[in-house]
Amino acid sequence: MTSIKNLKKDNMQRISFFLLLFVNFSHLHASEHLKVKILRKLENDKVVNYTVNKLIIQGNSTKTEFSKDTLFINSYGSASFRKNTEDSVWGYDFVATDSLIHPYFKLPQKTTKVYKNGKLLTAMVSPKQNRYIEKGIRELKPEELELTAKGQLTDCIAILKDPKTVQLTDTLLNKSVCYHFKTIHNGLTNSLYIAKKTLFPVMLRITTNTFQPFIEEYSYSHFNYSTVLNYSELSKSSRQTTPVKAVVKENDILPDWELSDLQGNNYSLNNSEKYKIIYLSMIHCGPCQEAIPYIEKMYDEYNKTDSIEFVVFYPVDDKESLIRYVQRKNIKPNLVYNSSAKQEKRIEIFGYLNIGYPTFLIVDKENRVRHIISGFSKNIELRVKKTVSKFWN
Repeated sequence: MTSIKNLKKDNMQRISFFLLLFVNFSHLHASEHLKVKILRKLENDKVVNYTVNKLIIQGNSTKTEFSKDTLFINSYGSASFRKNTEDSVWGYDFVATDSLIHPYFKLPQKTTKVYKNGKLLTAMVSPKQNRYIEKGIRELKPEELELTAKGQLTDCIAILKDPKTVQLTDTLLNKSVCYHFKTIHNGLTNSLYIAKKTLFPVMLRITTNTFQPFIEEYSYSHFNYSTVLNYSELSKSSRQTTPVKAVVKENDILPDWELSDLQGNNYSLNNSEKYKIIYLSMIHCGPCQEAIPYIEKMYDEYNKTDSIEFVVFYPVDDKESLIRYVQRKNIKPNLVYNSSAKQEKRIEIFGYLNIGYPTFLIVDKENRVRHIISGFSKNIELRVKKTVSKFWN
């Protein structure tokens, strides 16, 4: 009798297992069928036109709120693209514009990107500088094009084609019931929302889980089809290039900028006859935040010497933001910042030091840059020490 009961129990477990397997297979099959259906809307012989609004959220947050130092950057633009089976580099033709207000200097900036016939054209127009760059097929790699078109429909298509992409529970977004797809690519979480009614993308959210939270949201609307790509955005005026002022390099003599510390004291590079290690940082920089304990240690160590001054310089951020940042992060070194009241001067300094952060400038007594160390790693103290020993022993 017991064996009959056990047999029935085993049979029920087998039936449950196969039912669950069947349900999962059916769901997977339905999900794959849906992806194919959406891809047919996005990849055909027509040009797909749409508008895209981009929101970058960069800073510190909890599960319920963002801190006052969180940076929000909004940009607005339009794009057109079509599948091009004859293109051997990327497989698409592409036009996109992007307009924003610079988050620090409050200046308008418009960027236009065009990819066609194996050539990438990029034009940036702002009141202070125009840039125009062309790259031919021999210089281009698919990864570079993917980065150029980040957040555009090509990313949505890549997510739908990714075998690791899973379909989650439907959700309501911007008053639209949406399919929700999710995948992880290069360590980044990608969440794609597709309107059930139109099968066009509504939003793509890319989350970077690093030391500092970083979220990019791309919202799409106004989809329509046409037969030709419109390249008129790349007008003659956008092809004009303003001479670009050089960024800092080795053997440059640093100017005596108008700098201050957070206590209101003026600071001049010419006031000290010591060798200098100038550490360049900014608030909205994950590696810079990760480097804080290492910088504090080096600041104390070198400023105890008679021959070397360690300077912590924030060229981009304003005084009020830095005061909040120092309090929240409990930063001990005395910081100096770009305190010029003239916007043009602030832009000039930032442009000259726009070499990526964090960066260390190794400077001699004549304020000549002897060496530049870029980036952060956990052996940064050793890298700086070896460089200093090389020049000043």
